Amino acid sequence: MTPEEAEEALLNAPVPIYAHDIGGESRYVYYGETNSGRPLAVIVTEREELLRVLTAYDLDAAQKRDYLRRRMKGE
Repeated sequence: MTPEEAEEALLNAPVPIYAHDIGGESRYVYYGETNSGRPLAVIVTEREELLRVLTAYDLDAAQKRDYLRRRMKGE
């Protein structure tokens, strides 16, 4: 996966999944799709008013089902 794919997933109407705090830093998990339709999980944090991608990875089967269910519900 490339940094551009992670950015695409964040720009293509991602679904917010959850937020958590690690060492005083808020981290946010989103599920989204690249322009080619590749479903990804993208973990970001806010730094200096910008989103910084910490990591991104392909969704597993259960995550894909969750993502599609949430999209159908309009989340």
